[in-house]
Amino acid sequence: MYVFSKEKFKQSDVYEYHIKAYSKHLDEMDGKDVHFKDSKYKYGEMQMSSNTYLFPIYREWCNNIERFEQLSLLGADNKC
Repeated sequence: MYVFSKEKFKQSDVYEYHIKAYSKHLDEMDGKDVHFKDSKYKYGEMQMSSNTYLFPIYREWCNNIERFEQLSLLGADNKC
């Protein structure tokens, strides 16, 4: 699972139009799931509300969260 990282976004070489488009939403975007169609795709999409999506969200702007990390973030124990 990939989640958006505001810090990785700020550290990457983003195009000016990405900065303008996303800058007002970075706090809301931080930590949200990003969905990629396939592992070969460089970018995916993020659902912001029931009918609003942001695209493209580049893989380099995301953290790859493993299953055990997901559970600990949700407050569950790691007894899988």
